[in-house]
Amino acid sequence: MNLNNVYEKIIEVDGECFKSNNRPPCRYCPFQEECLEKIINSAKAISKETRVGWVLDKLVEGAFFEED
Repeated sequence: MNLNNVYEKIIEVDGECFKSNNRPPCRYCPFQEECLEKIINSAKAISKETRVGWVLDKLVEGAFFEED
């Protein structure tokens, strides 16, 4: 599974990775370490808005650097 597919899945499920059966597998997610670390350290779930924000940041970053 490539990064674009992972990003698409996260957007499709509106960042609700742990509530959706159609989520990307964590092992392919570039945010896995950050996501799981926050969940373990703060003992709470990460908001769907945070997950969607991560994807949007990466997509914008990718678009910005592709133009150079």
